[in-house]
Amino acid sequence: MFIAVLTMSGIATAQSGTTSKFMQLGEGDRYWYLEGAVSTVSHLIATHNKQKGDCVANWYLKDRDNKRRQIEDTLTKYPAEGPTTIVLSLLTQACGELIAK
Repeated sequence: MFIAVLTMSGIATAQSGTTSKFMQLGEGDRYWYLEGAVSTVSHLIATHNKQKGDCVANWYLKDRDNKRRQIEDTLTKYPAEGPTTIVLSLLTQACGELIAK
């Protein structure tokens, strides 16, 4: 339980911080953050547009290891941004506008 709390604490710090802080987390924490972020976005988008939600899921899941590397490479290029901003930007580039205006 204590380990889970520490992990969640580190992830919460990354969410409210910058990508440079996020990249200081351990590989496991980064892995689970990205898994959760993409899964959550996919599910939320799919509730409004199944095709877009499927696009998000497929973009990440069909080539998970390479997509994680792509995301982390992008995160290191923009150390002052938030990790969620970078993830959403990459998903929007891959699938187009995620939510209609």
